[in-house]
Amino acid sequence: MLKSLVWVIVGVVILFLQETAIAQWKPSKSVELVAPATPGGGYDTLARKLHRVIQDAKLITTPFNVVNKPGGGSGIGWGYVRQHAGDAHFIAVASSTLLTNDIAGINSFKWTDLTPLAVLSTEYLVYSARAENRFKGAKELLDAVRTNPKAAVFATAPGPGNANHILLGLTGKALGVNASQIPLVFFSSAGDSMTAALGGHVDVVISSIPPVLEQVKAGKMRMLAVGAPQRLRGELANVPTLQELGANAVFVNWRGVVGPKDLSKEQVRYWEDLLGAASKTDAWRSYAEETASMPIFMDSASSVRFMQTQHNELRSVMQELGLAK
Repeated sequence: MLKSLVWVIVGVVILFLQETAIAQWKPSKSVELVAPATPGGGYDTLARKLHRVIQDAKLITTPFNVVNKPGGGSGIGWGYVRQHAGDAHFIAVASSTLLTNDIAGINSFKWTDLTPLAVLSTEYLVYSARAENRFKGAKELLDAVRTNPKAAVFATAPGPGNANHILLGLTGKALGVNASQIPLVFFSSAGDSMTAALGGHVDVVISSIPPVLEQVKAGKMRMLAVGAPQRLRGELANVPTLQELGANAVFVNWRGVVGPKDLSKEQVRYWEDLLGAASKTDAWRSYAEETASMPIFMDSASSVRFMQTQHNELRSVMQELGLAK
């Protein structure tokens, strides 16, 4: 009886030490948060806001920097993190494009070659144009494209088969137009595509909401339509949905954080806890409200399941649109 009790106590102590070890892992050197795009785009905006929330809440004590790694349809940034297998000091922001790149064969690696750490929000995508664009509104734009697919030049980032490209494909399908006939220019980031729009080089930008908001507030850009099932609140309350305008096109994007492959349970747990804490801050909730996104939190295991499900759904859509390899 005494021996059994001793072994029970020993087992409890071992379990306690194991749990303590998990909780005690933390970065021992500078951490890089990679934004896989140039400054000014959606990834950059997300990375820098997340960085500020984490810093302001004092959730990390080691040096912590945002590093821009643009190019390759965001594949260069994610590939850079992938090169540091087993090292949790390198993480990156990500979105549905990580999955669509995989399906379209853009990256030289699979999405499963990275470790999903958390999904932090979901969002819808918008069509926007410079304030003095020749199209008075989205209805005029859609009517023009329905009549002539080459009526407007669209821009998006970061590469073929991304979330924005899929929304354009769904929009074209809803209009009875083959999306491959619609002129589409790819840029490294939403910031670059908006610069092209402001310069009059393209007519319409397809992007997430954050990078276009400041330009809208400054009176330089205007949002034409949103690919959501119903109108959004706040800054987008007056922006019609594509469905309202006769184009049944809806696409939900997600934003999260990934790390390299072969991370230990302790390393994954550290980032789950830190990102979970960041997602509960008032600053993060305010950011979500400002960008009309929906704050959520999925831990690593939930994120893996979610991404696998979305990967299957996206492959079906992309095969139908001729975007899958």
